[in-house]
Amino acid sequence: MTLTSDQRAALDRYTIEDLRQQLRYAGPGPGAVVLGLADNMISRADIQAYIFEREQNERASRLEQEQKAAQTQRRLPRVSILVAVIGIIVSAALTSLIFVWTNRALLSPTAAGIRGGIDIDQPFSYFVSYGNIGKDPAYGFVAQEDIGTVDAPEPQASWYTVFPKNTLKDVCKRTSASDDAGVIYPSGPRDHRYTATASPEEFKITPEILNGAKIIFVHGCFAYKTFILERKSEYCFLFSPRDNFSALRCPYGNNVL
Repeated sequence: MTLTSDQRAALDRYTIEDLRQQLRYAGPGPGAVVLGLADNMISRADIQAYIFEREQNERASRLEQEQKAAQTQRRLPRVSILVAVIGIIVSAALTSLIFVWTNRALLSPTAAGIRGGIDIDQPFSYFVSYGNIGKDPAYGFVAQEDIGTVDAPEPQASWYTVFPKNTLKDVCKRTSASDDAGVIYPSGPRDHRYTATASPEEFKITPEILNGAKIIFVHGCFAYKTFILERKSEYCFLFSPRDNFSALRCPYGNNVL
């Protein structure tokens, strides 16, 4: 007879060896009942058929596991080689990046000042002291700038109160290195000076600037090439009559790109 689901579940709790031991206590005929198992109504023939089926299933399961293990073993050398190759590529790329970063040119705007004084309806001229503090020459040097004003902050107030980030335009976006431009060799931080002049038509000096109600700011960008890549150094300075028009760093606009 066919085993019921309850009988099969009961037999599943025994080992095959335990079942064979139990068969010794049953009669010799295939229809003899094997006592002590499940509901005491399973015949010798059903127990033997169950043992055969279970051994076949276990053999098939072992064979499947062995095949999977063999496939895994075959894949391991290829995976190991792939991991090693990826490791070599990543290591080489990282080494190259470190080499470029530590040996690149690096233009650093460090200070600024007004040239020739400041007066109503007169040209406005300023300079930026900078240096190439890197190790590689900076090729194709190009500079551009914007000049504007902001309201003076209240006494004891922060510059952030009158100088939001959107005050600045993206001057570096429109500044690009040029292959036929100058070369800046490695130097001290203030060994070079960039100058810019705006006519009264381009930037007007007003009484509000002279009496401190308005504050001049200059926002510029140096573009150059090093190790083939284009790099940019952004600067921004404020000139306040409160400080005798000496240069102060803006809250924003001083970045190395």
